[in-house]
Amino acid sequence: FALSTGGPSILSSAPYQGSQSIDEEQIFILEVDGDPAEASVLSYVYFTAVNIGERIGVRIVSGQERERILKTQGRGLDSASHPLLLIQSKQRFPQNSKVSLVWGKDVASRSGVTNIQDQILPFVVRSPFQASFSCSREKPEAGCVPISPMRVSFSALVLWADARKTVLNGPGNQHWKVEREEEADEEGKHVQSVWFKGPFPEKTEFQIELAPNLQDDAGRKLENANRFPLSVRTDEYPPLVKFSAHFGILELNATPLL
Repeated sequence: FALSTGGPSILSSAPYQGSQSIDEEQIFILEVDGDPAEASVLSYVYFTAVNIGERIGVRIVSGQERERILKTQGRGLDSASHPLLLIQSKQRFPQNSKVSLVWGKDVASRSGVTNIQDQILPFVVRSPFQASFSCSREKPEAGCVPISPMRVSFSALVLWADARKTVLNGPGNQHWKVEREEEADEEGKHVQSVWFKGPFPEKTEFQIELAPNLQDDAGRKLENANRFPLSVRTDEYPPLVKFSAHFGILELNATPLL
């Protein structure tokens, strides 16, 4: 009889398997159940990405760079119960693309033991850093409902110190102060959207200005910065706001019943 315990395999990863927002130059922390031979990792571990027709090789992160990354993750060098391996793609991932980390079956332990099949971990690269505007409208082509808030959302985390510089300018040098949404991180330093509280003047044009040189938590510049200052317009007050008493509405030419 013969048996094999198998070669080293991935127990967990950071970012976690299936993450939808990995960095374009992501470094992966892999917890493995055995100590793999570095040469076999470099030969048989690789990435695949949509629209890239070839394997993307990896490099092993070591030395002071490895120590620094583990400390920023709150994980000491000796705190894990299994070996930690840090790897990075040799090529920058395309934004918004599906990426797979392939741990090849031929990755061997230091004693030469391998696995019987590949291990594949899927990920998605995060979208570009952009800002978007939204408000309530009675119909898609209409202006904003004046009594509802106006909101600016970011596709990635932004420092509140920068996001709070967002300004809504109206006619006659009128300015509306930005409000913060619920904190997007535990420390409360970052947000992912801000808003302006109504009511606003009806049938009026406004401009939304962002902080100059706005960056996300990874230092990326705003990709659609050329859209700002952004012009937005309010519509007239809806009927429900104009009437203060109980009333009913009958539709014209619709054979209405009351």
